[in-house]
Amino acid sequence: MLPVLVVLFLTAAGLDLVMSNYASAVLLAPIALSMATDGALDARPLALVVALASSVAFATPIAHQANLLVMGPGDYRFGDYVRVGLPLSLVAFAVIVRCVWVFW
Repeated sequence: MLPVLVVLFLTAAGLDLVMSNYASAVLLAPIALSMATDGALDARPLALVVALASSVAFATPIAHQANLLVMGPGDYRFGDYVRVGLPLSLVAFAVIVRCVWVFW
């Protein structure tokens, strides 16, 4: 179950960097449910990981509308988002996958 959670999280977070968080969740939710059915796993933790990972959009300014809104007034550059957002995304990865795996 843990490898499935990791793959789903990384896929959702990776898609979230280049497309809308709603689109990545809608794209991966049926895939997660299919993986749960095929692997005889509980679908709820897989769906939860997809939903939470789809909201981890910290590493690029184009990943979320709010990131892009504050880029100009805050005088941020693309590298600022990567420098701060990537470690924050890694922390979110560790916390979310670990908590879902332990508590489910």
